[in-house]
Amino acid sequence: DKAIVIISATSNDIATIDFGFSMISVETNKECMIDISKLELWSPDNPKLYPVKVAFKEDRVSSYFTFRYLSYSDDNRFMLNGQKFFSNGVLDQGYSPIGYLTMDEEEIENDLTLIKKLGFNSLRKHIKVEPPMFYYLCDKIGLCVWQDMVSGGNPTIVAASLPAIIQSFKLTDKNH
Repeated sequence: DKAIVIISATSNDIATIDFGFSMISVETNKECMIDISKLELWSPDNPKLYPVKVAFKEDRVSSYFTFRYLSYSDDNRFMLNGQKFFSNGVLDQGYSPIGYLTMDEEEIENDLTLIKKLGFNSLRKHIKVEPPMFYYLCDKIGLCVWQDMVSGGNPTIVAASLPAIIQSFKLTDKNH
């Protein structure tokens, strides 16, 4: 199994890529094949992440990557890495008792770790796009994310913002 790697740059030169399992030098703006036959597939039970560092002239970038593939079985069941996959998840609206719609990294990691400890393998992110750190933590912990379409516009944006702007603003259920 092979993967194509391309380092896009404004000039043609040599870049160095450190994948953790292999270090290669490649010419920018050209395809390079790397062997991925020994890499592990990511799953909620095996959240394998691979670090990657790219050096090009004075620039340095680091990130991570993982391998997984999604498909459907003949009977239209969802499959992850060629295996039937039952998504057992929670609805995550991302509310915080401290910051309303914002959480710090520790709060997010604690929430996601608890979701995983409770036996869930996925979550549905409801109407909100989180910062990249959230999705990284899901990959690291082993949680699949189903991302809802983000809503917005008037007047919902005002209703969603009021509690953060006016701390004394409370929504009440008049039936109770």
